[in-house]
Order: sequence, then C-alpha cells, then structure tokens
Amino acid sequence: VLAQDNYAVGATAAYGEPLDTMGYHFMSKEPHEMILGGIDAAYAWDYFDLKAEAFAGKRMDETVVALFARFGANLMEEGRLKLEVQPVYFRTGNENNYEIAAALSFLVTGDITLRGMYRYDHGEEDHRAVFQFYYYPRIL
Repeated sequence: VLAQDNYAVGATAAYGEPLDTMGYHFMSKEPHEMILGGIDAAYAWDYFDLKAEAFAGKRMDETVVALFARFGANLMEEGRLKLEVQPVYFRTGNENNYEIAAALSFLVTGDITLRGMYRYDHGEEDHRAVFQFYYYPRIL
C-alpha cells in the first residue's frame, strides 16, 4: 500500500481482439489480436513520488512497447500543490514517438482539484495547454 509502505508494485496482462478505432471512426471492420504484458511501480519519498509503467507485446501483428514515468513534487503540506513531469515513450512496429508533459495541480478542497498541464507530442509536433477541473463527491 503506497500510503503505508511508500511503495507499490504490480503486473498487468491483456489479451483480446479489439476493433481498431480512432475517435469514433473504425480504422478497420475486423478485430485484431492484441496481447500485452506490463509492470508498474510507485515509490513515495518525503515530498517526492515516482510512478512508472512498462508494457510490451503485439497489436495488429506489430510489436508495441510503451514506457511511462511520472515524477511529482509536493510543494505544500498535505499534497495541496503538486508539480509533475511526465515523459512517455512508445513504439509501434518501426515507428517511435514520445510525449512530454508538465502539470501543476492544486487541491482546493477535499472534493475539488484544479490542474493545468502543458503537453508536447513529438510525432504530431503538437503543443497543448490543458486545464482540468476534478470534482470528487463523497458517497455516503
């Protein structure tokens, strides 16, 4: 348990024949076999935390690999203000791509979090600014 032990480790396996889509459009009418395996880990140390994942397998008869990391620093007590940096690398067949994001989150109340993020996608040469509002209502 990350909150008690300061670390967590997990494993994932996925198999299926999903349809290939982009948004709401089908890229092909036939499903394609997908098989993936992965590991993930989280580590908390003082005001810092690290989360990382790695996946590999086959999708549509191509080798796929994805590596993800998120480095976070709590800038206020109780994690109210957090700065995060998130690099992502993925490879499909012979195509490589990476994304880099930086975000600042502020816990306004126990129910409301505001987040602003800058994201760069190398493959699309796309720069984005994203602003998010999270509302977590209490259930009973």
